[in-house]
Amino acid sequence: MYSIQSEEQYNVSVIMPVYNSAKYLKECLDSVLGQTLKQVQIICVDDDSTDGSLDILNNYRRENKNILILHTEHEGASHARNIGLKYAKGTYVIFLDSDDLYDKSMLEEMYACAIEYDADVAVCEWDSNLLTEVNFLGNVLKKYMKRYSETPFTMRNLPMEGWQWWGCGPCNKLCRKNFLVENKIEFQELKSANDVYYASMIMLLAKRIIHTNNFNSLYHYRRGANEGQISNSRTADDIYKAYEKIFAVMSKLGIVEEYYKQYYVAVFNGIVMNLANMRKNAESNQKFYSFFSELGMSRIGLEQGSKKEKLGLYGKYVNYFKDYSFASEWYRNMHPIGLQLEQKGMTDIADMCKRNKVALWGMGAKGNSIVEALRKNKIFLHGLIDKDKGKQGKIAYGYVVSSYQQLMNDIEIVIVANKDNFASICDDIYRSGKIEQKVLSLFAYLESNMRLEECIFTVEEIK
Repeated sequence: MYSIQSEEQYNVSVIMPVYNSAKYLKECLDSVLGQTLKQVQIICVDDDSTDGSLDILNNYRRENKNILILHTEHEGASHARNIGLKYAKGTYVIFLDSDDLYDKSMLEEMYACAIEYDADVAVCEWDSNLLTEVNFLGNVLKKYMKRYSETPFTMRNLPMEGWQWWGCGPCNKLCRKNFLVENKIEFQELKSANDVYYASMIMLLAKRIIHTNNFNSLYHYRRGANEGQISNSRTADDIYKAYEKIFAVMSKLGIVEEYYKQYYVAVFNGIVMNLANMRKNAESNQKFYSFFSELGMSRIGLEQGSKKEKLGLYGKYVNYFKDYSFASEWYRNMHPIGLQLEQKGMTDIADMCKRNKVALWGMGAKGNSIVEALRKNKIFLHGLIDKDKGKQGKIAYGYVVSSYQQLMNDIEIVIVANKDNFASICDDIYRSGKIEQKVLSLFAYLESNMRLEECIFTVEEIK
């Protein structure tokens, strides 16, 4: 069933799959209805919710003629999004998960830059900092990414790691509808990882991509808030199927050679990171590992002979799949940021750590990979920090994991590796009163040609 849609034309169509999202749905809808851009169509595809989500949608529909409600028989987010696309009347379309939020100017800023530069795709920054009042990230990103907001670019203009700069999700990417139709780009109907193909293909095939002038995060998502949205537990098989389809299309279009470096790094990192995060179904994961090592890699182009020589450490580390067993769990600490750090070189990092008392903030996958890379190069830190009280007090790599308050008066530089929690970390430091605390935005150092010292700021400077 679906409501009758208006014949009005729209600048942007927002497509939102909804499944048991009642807890956050009103806040989500209000963030779209409160946009400064007014010519917005909102397509809500209820995937057979059982928690009252449909009642909330119907109530909003009575007050807002720009809301269209569709219904599907619980066939998953990808199917819901593809259905929504068929009803989109906007010049541009974008997707929204029903537990997330838009910054109030997001659609206007994205639409304005897309129109100004006649772009197929406009991108913006996103994060999980829903409650952070001051966004510290934008000023850092603008220092080295500004050119991407001034001149349209394509994937070939990005460095090897560029494929992953704006994530593999669809929700921070505004796409011209005609571009999607002409290139027959839809969501791959998988139980998990169904967004990987869509997000990858729009970036690969777009002839003109532009970033918003605003480098603050405009899209805010909730980590693991709702099982009904994009799966929080991607399976190895589905991840592989997504890359298999991407490689097949690239091969058919004859663009493998042109985008090989970016593709190779994205796939290698995607497979490794997901193996590291998959704690359940060890038997099926091990089965996938054997398949990938023996046959799967070559099927999706990861064994291309001499091409690997141009990939530096990435070309070397893919051999780990054949040299080490699944049981060795080498992939647990093989996060791409560790490879980037080693590839960039350790001389400046080593010098910084000798001259200053340096702590690393964040002991997730990225943090572990960084410490592992530093240890390998005999570079030592003053300490490790994590907000998670469950991690505090535990020993990691010979360090006691501490809270910031425990180390704040004894450290000179804090390394922050992750864009996603950079703003919240700076906010915590700012609220503690240590506004002169120096912070190294490691992602800026790795993603740009800036010198290390140019990526170190006080919290006050980037407020």
